[in-house]
Amino acid sequence: MWLTLILSSCASDGPWWEQRKPCPKGATLTGEAHSGEVGPIDLETLRPGKAIWCEVEPGFEGRHGPYTAWYPNGQMSDDAVYEDGVAVSLTAWSRLGHVELVVVEPGVFRRTLTYADGTRAVEGVLLRGGVPDGTWTEWDRSGAVIGQTTYVDGVAGELTGSSSLVMYVTRLDRGVSPQADLVLPVSTTAAEPPLAVTIHVTPSQILVDGAPLTRLDDRRIPPDELRGFLATNLYDRLIEKADQQRTIGVQVPELDFKGDLSLLIDQDTPWPTILPILYTAGQAQFRRFHFVVHTSAQWPPTTGPVQGERLMAAALMELPELGPDEMTWPPVVLLEADGVRVRLGQEETVVADMDAAIAMLPEGPGVVLTPAAESTYVEVIAAMDSLRPTHPEVVLAAGP
Repeated sequence: MWLTLILSSCASDGPWWEQRKPCPKGATLTGEAHSGEVGPIDLETLRPGKAIWCEVEPGFEGRHGPYTAWYPNGQMSDDAVYEDGVAVSLTAWSRLGHVELVVVEPGVFRRTLTYADGTRAVEGVLLRGGVPDGTWTEWDRSGAVIGQTTYVDGVAGELTGSSSLVMYVTRLDRGVSPQADLVLPVSTTAAEPPLAVTIHVTPSQILVDGAPLTRLDDRRIPPDELRGFLATNLYDRLIEKADQQRTIGVQVPELDFKGDLSLLIDQDTPWPTILPILYTAGQAQFRRFHFVVHTSAQWPPTTGPVQGERLMAAALMELPELGPDEMTWPPVVLLEADGVRVRLGQEETVVADMDAAIAMLPEGPGVVLTPAAESTYVEVIAAMDSLRPTHPEVVLAAGP
């Protein structure tokens, strides 16, 4: 008995893969272990590091026995035990060293995404194959719950405010759903709506990723929430979203922050409400605005994400990045109550309609569109549609 204990103790010294029989009967040791020192945290290198495991046949389903993997810098990323291809124990760490995946029961995992300081950002259960199940919860940096989504067999059901958690577990479903009381304009664009932070502007409120943020007064942002063009509550929420995406992007690179913002705006929303939203988003480091619309490019719809009666599409507006010496501005088209004003350099000309304005524009991809204070969103989209065939880079701007 004592001899057995001593031998067992000696056999357990060193890592499992260096043991005399590291794998269960019938399994073969495969892969390569990391050797050497652990380097500094590396948030840039996305390629996998080394891994060593036991298997009875090649492939994920053939894993049988211990499994250990490392990031390229030598940090451990996974430590698990498999039985017939099913993880019976597993702990996985992010590049920042935070636990992000553990086995709840064989084949069932709890997935946790964290902020940089380790505070939970998103958490929920994944079934085998990465299928989300049950209630997923999202927290802000202070630990307050800001969203929950309930899944049944991977399909989202009840939703109460959400952003990155929906992006993570449904990132392959690229449909975008408008609010029930929101009527989108029709556009000729056919670009696919992106996976991005989403702002809804309904007749009565502004929502960010499905969570109500600001009540509108006669479709206008209340004056006490504006500082010039900056919508203060919206700015704080978007900064939080950008920060959250950057943190989650460390663990899920395809969800890293790229400055994309989807806007679903009711067609009768006035320009004085839209302008502060665009300005605020730009100040919060969002630079690629996708105006989600119904498209008339295909009727009736046969493919793509279907919402209501028409396909969803997104007209892209990307803010230019001008250096300090770039003072040359593209031509400007100003919508006015009694016509259209075209500004070319220091010269301005008033014409009757958009067709006449387009005929005056010089060749080149860029044009600045300035809606009138009386313009509604549907009129802005129509003007963008008119300009886009000859000047695809349309940028919306405030009036003089």
